[in-house]
Amino acid sequence: MRIAPEVLIENGDPSALPVEFRKLLLTRFAEFYAERRYTGTSFDITMIRRLADPELAPTINTLLQKYATNNDVSALLLKLIWQGQISGSVVAALPYALDKKASSYIRICAINAVAKAGTTKQHRELIKALLPNIPTLSSRVIATVCDLFFPGIITVPKLLKILKTTKPPEQFSSYQLRESIEDIAEATLLEKSAEKLLRGLHKLLKKQPFIKQRPCEISKRYAWLLPNAIMLANRFIRTKHKFHLDPIVLDLVLGFLAIRNYDDIYTHDKNEILKDAKASPEFRYNLFWHAVAATRNRKKDNKTYSTEYWQLRPDISNFWTPNAEDLEKLFKDLIHRPLINDRLIALSAIIAIYMDGKRPPKLREKMKRVVSGTPELEAKLHDFFHPKPQSKEEKKLRRQQRNSERKYIKRKQFQEANRKNWQTTLKKKPHDVRNVGNPQEGLILPRTTYLYNRIKEKNNETGNGLGCANWKELVDEFGSDVAKNFRDGCIAYWRDYDPFTDSNHRTTSSTPWSQIIGLTGLAMEANDDPNWVTKINSDDARIAAHYSVCELNGFPSWLAALFDKFPDLVDAVIKNELCYELHEAPLETNHAHTLLALSNGDKDFSTHYKNTLYDLMLRQEPANDFVFNQTLSLILDGQLNAAFMNKVVALACKRFAALVDTNRKLTWLIALFHIDGVKGCKLLKAWIATLSSQEERKETMINFCARLTSHRGPRFALAVSDYERVEVLGELLPFIFKFVKVEEDLRHKEGGYTPVTRDDASNTRSHLLNIIFNTPGRSSYNVLMKLSKTTNHAYFKDRIEYLAKERAALDAEHEEWTGEGIAEFALLAEKKPSSELDLYKIALSRLDDIKMDFEDGDQSEAGLFKKAKKETLIRNSFANRLKILSRSHYTVASEEEFADGKRTDIRLNATSVPVPVPIELKIANNCSLAVLRERMDNQLIGQYMKTSRYGIFLIVNNGKNKKNWQGNTSRKLLSFVALIEALKQHADTLIKKYPKIEAIEVVGIDFTVRGC
Repeated sequence: MRIAPEVLIENGDPSALPVEFRKLLLTRFAEFYAERRYTGTSFDITMIRRLADPELAPTINTLLQKYATNNDVSALLLKLIWQGQISGSVVAALPYALDKKASSYIRICAINAVAKAGTTKQHRELIKALLPNIPTLSSRVIATVCDLFFPGIITVPKLLKILKTTKPPEQFSSYQLRESIEDIAEATLLEKSAEKLLRGLHKLLKKQPFIKQRPCEISKRYAWLLPNAIMLANRFIRTKHKFHLDPIVLDLVLGFLAIRNYDDIYTHDKNEILKDAKASPEFRYNLFWHAVAATRNRKKDNKTYSTEYWQLRPDISNFWTPNAEDLEKLFKDLIHRPLINDRLIALSAIIAIYMDGKRPPKLREKMKRVVSGTPELEAKLHDFFHPKPQSKEEKKLRRQQRNSERKYIKRKQFQEANRKNWQTTLKKKPHDVRNVGNPQEGLILPRTTYLYNRIKEKNNETGNGLGCANWKELVDEFGSDVAKNFRDGCIAYWRDYDPFTDSNHRTTSSTPWSQIIGLTGLAMEANDDPNWVTKINSDDARIAAHYSVCELNGFPSWLAALFDKFPDLVDAVIKNELCYELHEAPLETNHAHTLLALSNGDKDFSTHYKNTLYDLMLRQEPANDFVFNQTLSLILDGQLNAAFMNKVVALACKRFAALVDTNRKLTWLIALFHIDGVKGCKLLKAWIATLSSQEERKETMINFCARLTSHRGPRFALAVSDYERVEVLGELLPFIFKFVKVEEDLRHKEGGYTPVTRDDASNTRSHLLNIIFNTPGRSSYNVLMKLSKTTNHAYFKDRIEYLAKERAALDAEHEEWTGEGIAEFALLAEKKPSSELDLYKIALSRLDDIKMDFEDGDQSEAGLFKKAKKETLIRNSFANRLKILSRSHYTVASEEEFADGKRTDIRLNATSVPVPVPIELKIANNCSLAVLRERMDNQLIGQYMKTSRYGIFLIVNNGKNKKNWQGNTSRKLLSFVALIEALKQHADTLIKKYPKIEAIEVVGIDFTVRGC
């Protein structure tokens, strides 16, 4: 208790502690951390609940008053009131809920405490005090208040007052209040309350100024509420309640159609939200007439009103179009609508149905009979059957339309005729196809290019490679004789045409057909005959090597076999190309074709050219920055032997000393840090000392930090980056803290933002701090303690001291196999994890148990989870289940904070494992496939796996909103099973992209599989 009182709260069973001991424990915790801005504690909510007891109230009240300025102490005490429903401490919690200077987090804890432990009278006092200050409250605080007190204490009028005065969300931001209003819209409200709320939302949405994007009347300030209003309206539309055709409901849907692509309109699926309205023909028909009236009202000062139904298309986005099912209603409107313009619109819709229905005589007679006696309608129908001579402009427009239609038809006819003509011609003389062109002059015949394009079209290849191997695609259309002769001709062509005979083969902006057909011949031969390289001579091999550097987007697949058989020939060609790209290519062309092929190709093959690239760089640096960076990246890729590394270190030191250009100087310095951190640190400090002003030193250090890492790991793909050693970081990080100060970090508003160089520098500082924290050993503790003394920022100082203590605790808890551990393994086939891989495997095993329970268990709770829409609810449940299944092999933290302040969904920690296994949870129904892929990359890997090598992407399907997902490369919709498979494939791609990542498992749990 004297050294680390939080240990007794975080571990074991706090409910077993005597109440008097708990009082002493709370007092000791508050005293221990009284002077610290950061305690580092993140207590599990279950442990807090077990620690709570009503008899703690006097102690809690005293400590809340005494330590009001300490956020971590206050948060623990307020959570105790909340979780233990300690009514005797509500009066002490109320000031925290109302304190304008308190953080949003503290106020939320206090509001929850009052809500759970307070009386109705105290609830009313709290809301009465908060309502006048709504504009000053954060979205999170307002959302919490609405979630907890609507509709009991916060009535519909009060909720509308809150929405009227609260600040609108930032563009593209996540906005917690928006989610709360969404939940309220979907909640079970009395019909009168729901109608009252919808009328109030409509009133807000009609407040000027209006959005100018489209001709509609939707408030710019309150547009963010429109999707919530539609969701509320859907309740009436689904049940066909009498209110569902009210002008208010119609007006809201019409407004949403008009501005659905407006940036401030946020909803997961803009089409899904209109599903109920689309499913009701009655609603769509009434919406059309509402749009007519709305258009008329906007044009009230204009004497020219719409008289054709199609003039309303921009307003209703084809939400309704005339069809035979509407004829009865349209004739009724044609007869009874009071305004002649409306009757003309109805007639235009009937005429459209008449034309689409191949002009039935009975419908024609009925139209004549109904319009009889109304001159305007008679005139319109007469004009339709007897059109007036067109004006010059109308004739011109009609002529243009006919010409366009004729050209389109002619083009399609020509393409079809051309295809049949080629088919007939080539089938007549299939042997002629073998002659694909003149290799001596580098010419290709038209029939050759035609057949090549047909393969591409049939194979649906838009293609990364130019060489087309699948000649059999031609058999169905042209027959086997044509296909085989085309193959033989292409194969013969590559042997007779050397692409290097074209003096422009490196500088041409497009690939000539001679190279394409040669590459195609090579691809066909290599594909058909695995032993093709044993059947060619050295002259053929040299030509093939020339082709290998002509292929787009990397080397062709057959190059490996060619290199194995003719290594010297291939080697000479590639080295010659590298020499050209580094030293001879024009500066402005960015010619790095072979360099990029080496970067994206087989690692063993690219390693073979490290010495070549080093020699070329030693001779002369490339003038082009892109070529220079690409070359250096290839040199510093993978594993380097000691002799080669020493050569690169010497070159880096030499170039760094000689260069004046800051950009190149920084690049060489960063390269040096990757292979010799000690020398790099020494040169960095010496360089900074030579700079003339403090501002210049700071700017240089910020640029250095921003470029040192790619913010997900090292900049260069070395197997081990030397600067990540604790010995180096012990010198580097204090130096960084002098210039990249925590107190000068940029503070961005809630919502999306584009990171700048200063943000990247801060991220690098946090990344390096995490490396130290996650490196076992006494030296890490010493570095952290030393680092805490280099910053004057009180919060960060306390945080680093806490990390040092945590590092020491982790180092003290390593365990070896014991007899008890062996017995445990024999019983459970599982031992306590001693490595990150062990912990990862246990996590997957537990999730597999949970998946089986949900999808196949006799007492599955999947039906309950189908109703859950918030990730927080599902996340907390999963965290609790994982905790129950832990067998004391790990601890579970939900929303745990990283060293850089970011929070992950769920993290599994084990005492003998230095890094956690993060689990990122997503509700599939809230996201597209593209969004899920982006979250896996930028959130799971980019934020939560900076130190972890293993991670889990947990996807749940609750059946809401989406039943299928759009694939990235086709229009085919994916099932949930196919979605998980697509994400697994993406995970494999990411593992290749980030060398430090060992494994990412995608786990899918379907709450709908049981049909609950």
